[in-house]
Amino acid sequence: MRIDGAAGLSRLGRGAIIILALWAAFLNLSDVARLVVPLDTLGFAVDNDGRVTDVFDSPATGTIRMGDRIDLSRNCRSGLMSPACADVLAVVGGMAGTEYVAPWRGAVDLTVVSGDVPAENTGHRLAKTNVELNPQPAPLKPIVWSALLLDEILAFVFIAIAIAMVWQLPNPGDVGILCLCHMV
Repeated sequence: MRIDGAAGLSRLGRGAIIILALWAAFLNLSDVARLVVPLDTLGFAVDNDGRVTDVFDSPATGTIRMGDRIDLSRNCRSGLMSPACADVLAVVGGMAGTEYVAPWRGAVDLTVVSGDVPAENTGHRLAKTNVELNPQPAPLKPIVWSALLLDEILAFVFIAIAIAMVWQLPNPGDVGILCLCHMV
């Protein structure tokens, strides 16, 4: 005996499942695009406070040193939609770590504070410099490309299984799994 759960779903329920499925697939498309068009790199890594934790490649070599700090507040003073704020988001938008940007991004202008920043405002003046970095291509190594391909295939399989489970016999647990697809 077959239970046809989709027949028990309202049009609103079926529409919600389709929207959730499309949203989950859409969120995975950016990584699928990396398989075809690799991202560029700024050549350094920062933590969430804007402190440079690693400089590993040009274009940052020679202009940014470990321990420097990106002045996050200064760059966004002209508004959240300004090009200066977009430059800051290009640096810390990936939640810290190695900084990658879209290949069509263009130059990134940053204000860099050299040296250690005092824990409290003690009146010390720190050297601030404006730095323009042109992102350089960062092609994926074959092993990384293969792992990313496998990851994306499995993500779409997981989404398909979640959709099938909710469509055939909807219950709160399966809907929760479908909602988790957004984090795959």
